[in-house]
Amino acid sequence: MRTRLGIALQAVLLLVAVSCGNVNQELERMVPDDATGVVCVDVPQILEKSGMINEGKLSFPAILKRAIDETDESFLSQTLADVAKSGIDIESKIYLFFANKTFSTVLLASVEDNEKMEKMLERRLDVKFTDYEGVQLIKKDGTVYAMRDGILLIAELGKDVESEKAAGIARSIMSHSQKSIFTDNQVKDYFSKGRAISAYLKHDGMMRMLKSATAAGKTVSKTSPLALFAESGIDAVKLEVDILEDEVTLTGDIVTDAKSDYSLLMKKVLTGAENSFLKAVPVSMKYVAVASVKGAEILELPQVQQLLKTVKREPYIGRLDFEGMIESIDGPIAVAASPDDTFEGDWNGVLVLKSRVPERIISYVSRFAAAMGQAPQIVKGEYLYEYNNKAITMGQKDDALYIKFLNYEQTEGYADENTKAKDFFAKSPLGIFAQLGKGSDAAIVTAGLESPVVLKAMFKPNDESSNPALLLIKTLCELKPMKKFSETGDDDAIDYTEDGAIDELHPVAL
Repeated sequence: MRTRLGIALQAVLLLVAVSCGNVNQELERMVPDDATGVVCVDVPQILEKSGMINEGKLSFPAILKRAIDETDESFLSQTLADVAKSGIDIESKIYLFFANKTFSTVLLASVEDNEKMEKMLERRLDVKFTDYEGVQLIKKDGTVYAMRDGILLIAELGKDVESEKAAGIARSIMSHSQKSIFTDNQVKDYFSKGRAISAYLKHDGMMRMLKSATAAGKTVSKTSPLALFAESGIDAVKLEVDILEDEVTLTGDIVTDAKSDYSLLMKKVLTGAENSFLKAVPVSMKYVAVASVKGAEILELPQVQQLLKTVKREPYIGRLDFEGMIESIDGPIAVAASPDDTFEGDWNGVLVLKSRVPERIISYVSRFAAAMGQAPQIVKGEYLYEYNNKAITMGQKDDALYIKFLNYEQTEGYADENTKAKDFFAKSPLGIFAQLGKGSDAAIVTAGLESPVVLKAMFKPNDESSNPALLLIKTLCELKPMKKFSETGDDDAIDYTEDGAIDELHPVAL
């Protein structure tokens, strides 16, 4: 027989569950049915599984506290540092949607303490909120921050408007004055699977998400590889993030017709997955990216043709037969890199490609270099150069042609000794393999296409006792903001003499 205390506890738990559900439903009603994409972040699940909830309250584990304190430039670190004092409702989800409207990207969240949230935003933005008929609003640098009835709305402006009009748009969204996309049962069912993060991005929403990042926005052009996706017949992309006991996974489904430009392009350009190129990649390389392609088909792409036209305009190097070299590719093209342990900010790397005629390409390039007065030294079958104090080594292993750019003499083995990398590239014709962190923070990240319409990604700590969600959040906090290219002070990758000749490419002195 149940006790009165047990019945009372059940009633309280039921009320809490209903309350959280009502808040989430309220936010869902604010997402318009013409949204081009929706992202749902299950904040309670992420906080719980990453060990940030202690006795029902937000509490950062020591390793995360330390990371936040040491990386205060990081956007995520700043966000997490503000969460505890922001008044945000950590028991409800956060929604993000995209639209082809004045508010092009909109974040919606429930607020538990309006006063805390207002103070935190005013301090961060150094601007006071203004009341517009019940909507508290700040408009700064193309972004709108609005609050009303316990709801926070942050919107990126697609076009500039006066603050009063922005407040009216925010009021309309928060009053759910138009039909919601969640009235579609298929959409509602998709976002009810209990994933940590779920996203459904229609074509326009996918491109808007890419363009919302400054770097990506500048590259989504007619001559960019991303243009292949911009005009390829992809209808939508579905993404699901799961937090498991030993890893965090992402699964993506590309929604497209079998006869779409994208499907036909992938079938035409991609070859089967293979990992043989790893035998030419030094095992110390932390990051490896590969695309297994048919060179002859790649040459037909307008983006590649545009790139070749640009290269041909370069002095000297433009005389090389890049078309012939690309046409010979039949399999993986891999780029591997790793930060240099000695020279801060410098990198070591290697380019590997599978060619039908690797020995002919090596011979051709060496004859070209010799004709330019830059003949290489040949040591143990490898062609050696030096550029900017970095050794450049060109050679082949079976049908793999490689060019290494190293600051050191290689004594270590090769990446085909790494079983995790071998297993991953054996099933991903297009993918990235990365080794992050050191010691107890070490982890592996993979992301790749298992088929033209299925994307799989994973974050897995090396230490089986590590909390994967917590370590992922800590790793993201520690990512340094990327500098713009113009800020690096390295606007030219090759040094030229006054007469236009390449200045610092010469044989290694033995």
